[in-house]
Order: sequence, then C-alpha cells, then structure tokens
Amino acid sequence: MDSTVIDAMARGAKSFTDMYQLLAASGKRIAALTGNEAAYITPGCASAIVLTALALGELDESKECTEVLIDVSHRIPYDKAVTFAGKKLVEFGGPGKRSEADLESAISDKTLAIFWIAGTYVGNDALSIETTVRIAKKRNIPVIVDAAAQLPPVSNLSFFTVKAGADLVLFSGGKALCGPQPTGLMLGSSRIIDAAAKLAAPNQGIARAFKVGKEEIFGITQAIENYLERDHEKDLKMWQKSCEKISAKLSKISGLSGEIHQFNQAGQPIPRVEIKFDAKLPSETANRVYENLLTQDPAIVLDQDGPLFISPDMLKKGEVKLVIAALEKALR
Repeated sequence: MDSTVIDAMARGAKSFTDMYQLLAASGKRIAALTGNEAAYITPGCASAIVLTALALGELDESKECTEVLIDVSHRIPYDKAVTFAGKKLVEFGGPGKRSEADLESAISDKTLAIFWIAGTYVGNDALSIETTVRIAKKRNIPVIVDAAAQLPPVSNLSFFTVKAGADLVLFSGGKALCGPQPTGLMLGSSRIIDAAAKLAAPNQGIARAFKVGKEEIFGITQAIENYLERDHEKDLKMWQKSCEKISAKLSKISGLSGEIHQFNQAGQPIPRVEIKFDAKLPSETANRVYENLLTQDPAIVLDQDGPLFISPDMLKKGEVKLVIAALEKALR
C-alpha cells in the first residue's frame, strides 16, 4: 500500500466517527469517482457476493426466487459465496459456445439473478456481458458481475454497469487498487446497494458480521483516488520494460530462458515472464526452484500457474536483480 493509504487509515484510527455517516459519505464519494449510481464498501469481494445475494432476496417480493444462474464455464471457487447466502446456483450451457437460447431456456420463475464472471481466464464460451444483460432485462432479472481482479483497465470501474448495463459490479479492494486487503466494493444500483447496507454493520441485520472498520473505509477511499490519478500507460510501459529485462537476464542463466505473456493469471492486461526450463534439466527442477526460493531470505514467491512466472507489477524498484540472483542460487 502507498504511504497515503496508510496515513489515511491512521487518521481513521484516531478519529471518532458516526459509522452510518461514514459509510454513506464514502459510498457517495466512491460512486462519484467511479461514475456509478452508488457504491458500498464491504469486507472483501466474497462478502460483496454474499451481501448482493442477500439483498436481492430481500428485494424479491414473491420470496420464491432462490436460484442464481451461472454459465457452466464461469464456475469458480468463489461462487460458493452465493450458496452461503442461501441461494442455489443453477448452471446453464455445456461444451462449446453458448447460444442465447441456452440462457433464455434456463430462466424460470425462480430465477433471482444472473452471476457473470469477468476475465479472460474463464474462456470465451459464455455469452458476452452485453448479450447477457439484454436477455436479462427482458425478464427484469438483475445481472451481477464478479470482477474482483479485473483492474486494470481502469475503465472497468464503470464499464460493466454504465456501458454494458449490468446492475452491479464487484471488486476487490486489494490487488491492483492497492487498498486494504480486507475490503471489497459494490458498484452500481442504489436500490440493491441500499438493501445490502441495511443488512450489514452497523445495522442489526442478518449480515451484521460483515463489518468494515473505519480505518479500512478511509484507506480504500484514498486508494481509489490514488488509482484514478495513476498514469496507467506509464505503468504498462514500465512493466513491459521490466519483463524484457527479466527475460534477457534469464537467457543468460544456464538452462533457463524467459517468455513474455501479455496477460496475467486473472486475465488482466499485465505482462509477466514465464520461466522456461531446458528440456535436458530434470523434470522436478521447476518444483525444486520454487521451493528453494521460499527458503531464501527474503523469501521469494513466484506466480505458480502451471509454469512458473515472474510478475513485475509485484516488484519494487531494484528487486529484479534480487529475484534473478535468487534464481541462480536456487538452481545450484
């Protein structure tokens, strides 16, 4: 986290605050910053999913809509948060590209919402967000987008809701925003967000346990301001240059080379370098290197997504040399 975020959290810690007013004011500020109708800070993105599902249940006048549709290709470990809220996830689709008829036939009188996952890592078999929203709106069904790790690009803060028309988009407050790790964001519909807020702390609702401290509220608000002021093109050029430097240095280490990928594990447009091991090396070399790096001081954790990757957005100035030296040591 940037020092300005830490300072903001410290100010929050030293202040007596009316939590109702603070949550309302921070939500209004973040909504204005991101171009959304409303905003709400949650204790992590997974809790944002739970709160959204609970809020939609409260808004359902029939109390009979208990199913949340999800494309079979969009199943991820975090979708359990929907079932934690007492709702049933209903898959639709199968192998290959999805048709509009697949979604339309899955909608029933019990459908509460459609849960759509953003990111290239889930593939492209599912319907686009625009098509999903168009079909959902004909049936007055809300579309919720899980975009926890989908920053950059910065435009995603408003793209899914304002441009694509989804009802809500959910983000992690950590990751690229570099805010407090135990924070998340709900952006979009004031109707859904107001309903969610009534269920969570400081209210005595069913989600009272989902409490965000004033320190985190101060911190994530500052982090969003910082993120919007960043020169994102400059960041991308810096990461690309670091990848080229890393790849060149890897090629000078016997048995290693580097291959630059333009997207990271979560599908964000952040370049990273895959560490390529010579085929003549023992098959267990990659695992041995990964484990050896963990034991060094300081410990170095590589991005382990099948192959091993070095992600420059996680490195500070001067740390490329440290990582390369550690790799050479780990190979001995």
